Amino acid sequence: MTFVAGGGDMGERIRAIDWAATSLGPPSTWPQTLKTAVRLMLSTRHPMFIFWGPEHTCLYNDAYRASLGPEKHPAILGAPGHPSWSEIWDVIGPQIESVMRGEGATWHENQCVPIIRHGELQDVFWTY
Repeated sequence: MTFVAGGGDMGERIRAIDWAATSLGPPSTWPQTLKTAVRLMLSTRHPMFIFWGPEHTCLYNDAYRASLGPEKHPAILGAPGHPSWSEIWDVIGPQIESVMRGEGATWHENQCVPIIRHGELQDVFWTY
């Protein structure tokens, strides 16, 4: 998995996962676009999160990890998106599906996306 060489803590965690047991399958079978996206994600200090494939498998970098509470990290790494983010899927699910249907990128400024962190639902505002 040379495409995830380095990448901080999340690079180590991504290398340690048994991807064959997930819907993405072994990294040797991943499309080049996914490998490139993961490499870019791991090499930036900006928070990045990737939902990939029909199950919207979750991948994220060290900078994004800081946004997650212990309820999410590391449990959602490599997990399907909907059950991982059930508390906000009504907000983000349609946005993700729109992109997956090829309708182009989305832009949301100061979007309230409440997430569970440290045992409580917190209103968090994101621009993405």
